[in-house]
Amino acid sequence: MRVRALGESFRGSAFQREQTLSAAIRPAGSQPPTTGGGDGRQLWCEILHCLFGGHVLSEKLLVELKSKGIDLAAFARCQEKTCRNSNSKR
Repeated sequence: MRVRALGESFRGSAFQREQTLSAAIRPAGSQPPTTGGGDGRQLWCEILHCLFGGHVLSEKLLVELKSKGIDLAAFARCQEKTCRNSNSKR
């Protein structure tokens, strides 16, 4: 898209500006994208499982965060219960 502007400065000098912009479009762009159904809980649970599965967050990081008052292990336990409850409702 090309945008052009003509005008006059506060001191009365004429000016002209032009800028080329790009934009992305998609079919049915006014509709929100579909996520495959559901409310996203399954995806959230999969992400958390990946994070707390022992391969992403190191034990050293978990200990350091806990010393600063952030207990990610407790958070993981809480979320595990939530994910179990979410899966059992399906």
